[in-house]
Amino acid sequence: MKKLLSLFLVFTFATLALASCGPDPREKISVAYLAGPTGMGMAKLIKDTPEDSEDYSFTPFTDPNTAASELLSGNVDMACLPTNAAANLFNKGKDISVIAVNTLGSLYLIADKNTKIESIRDLEGKTILTSVPGSTTEPILKYILEKNQVNATIDSSAKDHDVLVEAVVKSEGEMIAVLPEPKVSAAIMQAKNQSKDFVVKLNLSKEWEKVSDQPLAMGCIVVRNDFLKANKAEVDEFLKDYKASVDYIAAKENREAAAATIVSAGIIPKLPLATSALENLDGSIVLITGQQMKDTLVAFYDVLLSSSAATVGGKQPDTAFYYGK
Repeated sequence: MKKLLSLFLVFTFATLALASCGPDPREKISVAYLAGPTGMGMAKLIKDTPEDSEDYSFTPFTDPNTAASELLSGNVDMACLPTNAAANLFNKGKDISVIAVNTLGSLYLIADKNTKIESIRDLEGKTILTSVPGSTTEPILKYILEKNQVNATIDSSAKDHDVLVEAVVKSEGEMIAVLPEPKVSAAIMQAKNQSKDFVVKLNLSKEWEKVSDQPLAMGCIVVRNDFLKANKAEVDEFLKDYKASVDYIAAKENREAAAATIVSAGIIPKLPLATSALENLDGSIVLITGQQMKDTLVAFYDVLLSSSAATVGGKQPDTAFYYGK
């Protein structure tokens, strides 16, 4: 009996010793994502992650400021944010790093189908409505106009995108507006219900790339540095999973299924809206990391600093802002 007890104790201690030598449990990553383009690439990963997952949890937000607050308070580990908001936080001393650019462009100029706008030069002497005073839309549009030597008036008085959508729907006479997706699709669809035929006239991403060496970096994902330092391997693994999700969502052959996935993740509320947004955002849902990420962001921040420095916190973020493996 004593011999059996001794064997049992030896077996038990050996098992415990082996268990203690195994890999540490993977740290669960909590992610704040936004309704709209900056969250779209993550939709497949969100859908494929069970609620009781030990790897990831995802929380949706409609306001980037709230998502940023949740990140800084430690309630989430990562957050999808506008690229200028990320730079602004870093320049205010917040201990964060940008790990990827996840959205290019997403701004479109719309007008009535019969309005003659075939190029940026056709905006000479026109008034262009944008929204959210103090946002990056006005400096982006201003930069493109200046590079093309086009004189146009930019009216950014609409307090938010929904107000501008309503103005488009109720417009009489010539109306030219710049909106992001999915508000572009919403404006066009709602205007159609009022027997108005608005269409996308110009993709500002393409216009930006004609006058800049880098693409227009609008959305990114950032992480708290305390979490990053303690969980570098997990962050790198997350980026791999995120990239697989982006590749699926961005693939043209998956468009119908990808739109449904975006709706199921709560990123865009209705299927027709998600489908239209994906079509317009062709090439804009990405995951850019490393040196390419840095080059893309530095170029964008240079433009903002030249005309709207406050949007990025008054200076270029230093190299500590950029995560490199």
